[in-house]
Amino acid sequence: MRKPQFVLLTIVVSLWLVQGQKKPNFAANRSVIVHLNEWKWADIGDECERYLQYGSFGGVQISPVAENVIVKGRPWWERYQPVSYNLTTRSGSESQLSDMISRCNKVGIRIYADVIFNHMAALTGIGTAGNKAMSDVKIYPGVPYTPEDFHPTCNIPNYLDPEVVRNCELNNLRDLDQSTQNVQLRIVTYLNKLIGLGVAGFRVDSAKYIATEQLEEIYSKLNDLNTSFFPPKTRSFIYQDVPVFDNDVIGNEGYAKLGNVLESRFSLAISRVFSGKDNLTNLQNWGPDWGFIPTNDSDSDENVKSPIIYTDGSCGNGFVCEHRWPQVRNMVDFRNAVSGTEIGNWWSNNEQQIAFSRGSVGFIAFANGGNLTEKIQTGLAAGTYCDIISGSLVNKTCTGKSVVVDGKGVASIRILESDFEGVVAVFVNSKK
Repeated sequence: MRKPQFVLLTIVVSLWLVQGQKKPNFAANRSVIVHLNEWKWADIGDECERYLQYGSFGGVQISPVAENVIVKGRPWWERYQPVSYNLTTRSGSESQLSDMISRCNKVGIRIYADVIFNHMAALTGIGTAGNKAMSDVKIYPGVPYTPEDFHPTCNIPNYLDPEVVRNCELNNLRDLDQSTQNVQLRIVTYLNKLIGLGVAGFRVDSAKYIATEQLEEIYSKLNDLNTSFFPPKTRSFIYQDVPVFDNDVIGNEGYAKLGNVLESRFSLAISRVFSGKDNLTNLQNWGPDWGFIPTNDSDSDENVKSPIIYTDGSCGNGFVCEHRWPQVRNMVDFRNAVSGTEIGNWWSNNEQQIAFSRGSVGFIAFANGGNLTEKIQTGLAAGTYCDIISGSLVNKTCTGKSVVVDGKGVASIRILESDFEGVVAVFVNSKK
């Protein structure tokens, strides 16, 4: 089985949006959203200016922006326990959030806010802005919400009844009644405030637990995006958390009509392929492409820290910064270049080795076992190309492998089982 980078690179290759859904509002010639989970707002602004703007990255998904209950040990999940819609969190203040959004927009990097309005905190306590969460009596003065704004207390025993799923409590989180005008007003006011600050869109947490007609009402009341950063009449990019479980009567089709959805099954299927449980050739007839892979993993620990950036571009102080790995950055450039092209010249050994082209722009080969030494049609023009996995094109020189394409578009592809990465990727921008 290959290193974790192998799977991450495959993810980048396969990212594209559901046809007919809302646009992500990327600046020109940019794509791919980076999740800088649990980063401070000021540090995200720094990262936009010192790194992200210089590649093809399109935007950053940030951690939840609203006040949350403070939990002992400061686990990541406390940020999904809202106390109010005050924009003060351990990532920073409202002014720091506003400054970061402006800084990133100015260098072409869009910001997508993770928002929670299915529920309020299950725990009683004090929030990051000093407001109280009195969950036992369903009172949240910082909004304010009172018991009349919530559904009756009940659990979700299974996913067989849509009414139960949407009107009962997920893990004892106090379930808001989005059918009421007061709740809708509070939510819309909150989201419109973020739009005013310059966000490009929203990840809607726990959207599955809200009726689609109520979400549609809320989305319809949102303002157009801030014209300081976006063209007039630009609408928010919406992508929704809609997990699908076994024996689940609520699919994601109704939500896909309102915006994009997060396809929770995608990461499981990818992991099965690259762990050798399923055949790599299964990717030839891949299902619908939903565009994102959700994760709750955090690069930092219980207290939000700032990453240390070393001279080689890597991160320290407990951060991994996968987006800074050269292979990932290069593959974001690859993805941006091949966007809109068709998959062609499919090749496989009918086991754990595949290769294909993306139009006449790019070519990639994977070997998840054994040595791959084959002459394969790349679809590319004749010339010498730098492999962007083992290295890069720097001053017309390949720092890693070279791939020579002949006049017929054929190249000798060589991936050894001992190679650190089981991938070779070349595209027009890596031609010497």
